[in-house]
Amino acid sequence: MIFTTERLRLRELTEDDAQSFYQLLADPEVMAYSPSGPLSLEQATKLLTEYQVMYKNYGFGRWAVETKSNNTFIGYSGLAPLAVCGKSTIELIFRLQRNAWGQGYGFEAAKAAVYLAFTRFRLPSIVTLVETDNEAAKAIVAKLGMQSGDTINRWGKEVTCYWLKSLPDCCQGMEEVFLAKEHSS
Repeated sequence: MIFTTERLRLRELTEDDAQSFYQLLADPEVMAYSPSGPLSLEQATKLLTEYQVMYKNYGFGRWAVETKSNNTFIGYSGLAPLAVCGKSTIELIFRLQRNAWGQGYGFEAAKAAVYLAFTRFRLPSIVTLVETDNEAAKAIVAKLGMQSGDTINRWGKEVTCYWLKSLPDCCQGMEEVFLAKEHSS
């Protein structure tokens, strides 16, 4: 287990997630803002393996997001190395199944990853790249308090770089709150 929130668990992706992971990445609506578009089973399987290697190489990566109420895989959220605007940095990433949209899970999972970035992994900053017309992602990064930076062309699309250089106010006290809830259950 990597981290728990009020409603979610973040944990490392495993081979047991392969089918759910593939279904997530094969959905054209979920992948509308991905540079690759929907993935095949072979592509998703290769990516799952790459994400598992990232845990060994960096200690972090994209983590499975599952609901605590019924242990259902609903997507992933996490951190990944990225070179952007001439700098090496760490990117915040989040992607959820369509049936999990509109319930606050995206913000909750992204907030957990941000919290871990600054507390457990002691990163000096993080970035996320959001396509200019991705309103849902822009709403999440705004709630996280991320600062808008340059708009650049990346993967043939216009994306805005959003930065955080410290733990945002929305993450203050997270670990204490969630640990208290875990112990009271």
